[in-house]
Amino acid sequence: MFYSGRRVEKRTRVLTGAVAIFYACVVILSAFVAVSAGGVRYGVVTGTEVGLSVRAGAGTSYTRLGLIYDGTTVTITGEKKASDGATWYAIDYNGDTGYVISTYIRLISSGEDDKEFEAYLKEQGFPQSYWSGLKTLHAMYPEWVFKAQPTGFDWDYAVDQETVIGKSLVQSTSKSSWKSTDPKAYNWDTGKWTEFDTGGWVAASREIVAYYMDPRNFLTQNSIFQFLLQSFDANVQNVAGVERLVSGTFLANAVTDTDGKKLYYPQVIYDAGKKVGVNPYVLAAMIIQEQGTKGLSDSISGKAPGFEGYFNFYNIGAVAGGGNTAVKNGLIYAKGGANGTGTSYGRPWNSRAKAITGGAQFYANGYVTAGQNTLYLKRFNVQGDNPFTHQYMTSVWGAASEGLSLAGGYSEELRQAPLVFSIPVYDDMPGSPCAQPTGDGSPDNRLSTLKVGSYALTPAFNNDTANYSVVVPYSASSVTVTATPKNSKAKVSGAGAVPLKVGSNTVKVTVTAENGSQRTFTLTIAREANQEEFSIDPKYKVSGSKQVSGITLGTKVSDFVKNLNIVGGYAQVKTAGGSTKQNSAVVGTGDTVTIYRNDGTQYAKWTVLIYGDANGDGTISNSDRIKIRNHILGTNKLTGVYFVAGDVNKDGQVSNADRIKVRNHILGTTPITQ
Repeated sequence: MFYSGRRVEKRTRVLTGAVAIFYACVVILSAFVAVSAGGVRYGVVTGTEVGLSVRAGAGTSYTRLGLIYDGTTVTITGEKKASDGATWYAIDYNGDTGYVISTYIRLISSGEDDKEFEAYLKEQGFPQSYWSGLKTLHAMYPEWVFKAQPTGFDWDYAVDQETVIGKSLVQSTSKSSWKSTDPKAYNWDTGKWTEFDTGGWVAASREIVAYYMDPRNFLTQNSIFQFLLQSFDANVQNVAGVERLVSGTFLANAVTDTDGKKLYYPQVIYDAGKKVGVNPYVLAAMIIQEQGTKGLSDSISGKAPGFEGYFNFYNIGAVAGGGNTAVKNGLIYAKGGANGTGTSYGRPWNSRAKAITGGAQFYANGYVTAGQNTLYLKRFNVQGDNPFTHQYMTSVWGAASEGLSLAGGYSEELRQAPLVFSIPVYDDMPGSPCAQPTGDGSPDNRLSTLKVGSYALTPAFNNDTANYSVVVPYSASSVTVTATPKNSKAKVSGAGAVPLKVGSNTVKVTVTAENGSQRTFTLTIAREANQEEFSIDPKYKVSGSKQVSGITLGTKVSDFVKNLNIVGGYAQVKTAGGSTKQNSAVVGTGDTVTIYRNDGTQYAKWTVLIYGDANGDGTISNSDRIKIRNHILGTNKLTGVYFVAGDVNKDGQVSNADRIKVRNHILGTTPITQ
């Protein structure tokens, strides 16, 4: 959708026909993904003059489904032997499976051994997780150009921005795992989702947003078109391509326009794209996405009460507000505004031709020339000075759906041209593509009760709180954890009888909703020691100067304390400056460990010593070597435990020999043992 004025509205308006196209596309995509996992292959039709028959089964006796011609690329999902022994390939054909004899199919290499192309991908900045899909596409279409577009955004941050409630929507009929359960989007008490746009559009879940944002899920021969640069190119775009794209839709027809002249949609769309410098196939895909395959919306009927003879093919300004429906506001824009005086972009759009051409100019000025020059960037604006705003639609699958429509305009002949695809790359992406969530049913993964015997939880139980602590007496050698789900179809794991050791015990209770979504509660149960018992048996060496050594490099505070083997007491680790260290932090030279009995009395206080760690950060690095060097030069003397840490060879002095030992450790030739 387009947005008028400076204010960017968040909305979705995909009509019934476009939705039908989308769901058909999803079926095709899902089938493709499943086949890929089992070893999909590709081939090109060659050597036929009259076309190659696609049949319902492996053999000439089966019904002919249609013809495909020389140069057509096919996706091969399997193969079978016919009764005469000939090999037939199973291929994807119009969203179903067809069979062609292998004689006329030239298999295409997967490109796995193309080292030169690998070097290109690396130079472009594509992570290796992009390579497999791009290498296959390169093998299929060697002239295609793939350009990495670094966004500069951390992946999780970008997904968070597009998951802001109301910014990404799905239909209410989608699987429950596709819908957000944020309190602003879902009523946990009634089980109802909040509608954010007319027609039942609700907030998308983070998982489905991540799936559609992840470019790696769409590096296939048709889905890749959402990354196609949208500039006009007469060498690869023509009226015949528009005709292919709109075949079977209302745009395939000729109609009488308001001036009484016959209007042929493919020609008008092509001419509009040529005039404004935008790929006409993109314009056609957008119109289908907005108006559906049948084009029954009042936006283009020309018969809406009060707006007879006005049209808005791209739904520009069609945002509900001011007491008006989205369609009415879109027609107000088409008429020239509330007072009917607006003339920008050829308004008023009182003919179909003017609406198509004027809307194309609006799109060219507002999006393509603003850097949103792919369908992906039109939906997920991860470039420019105002990222994550000025987005053409809120339908989370909008770019993917339009990309598949756009691909339909490119024949195999046109696909041999050097098409340019600009593909976003994010920082810190997960190692593999984000999976499409599949769960359905109730998302309720809450508990009605969570108890640990008769003992009190701190804080009191609340489904929005994940972590709790419980203190039990020494006499409680075990407890019973009770967890009751709110929804009878949810499953609970981790509850039941739990044996306890003296000290800290961790119990995780996980609730799995009917749709597979999970919520985990962590219980830290502290069993008190017998007050008459106290013991400590550290796995470390403690010197007479109260320095504790023998600690492996990289040891976390939690593991360090665990290895003290304290019974009837506890330990607290602080930095040399006196700040308490987190359990996940690494212990280093100069840290202090204070050990207490359960009654709070201090048992001991030691200083951590790690040989080679002269700066106290818990590692041995070049900065430690410099510390030792400066000590030797006399510019910055090491003292106390840091002097001892710098005396790696333990000869009572810090010398060049110690510096060399640190250097060798860094180089990996002779590691320093503790």
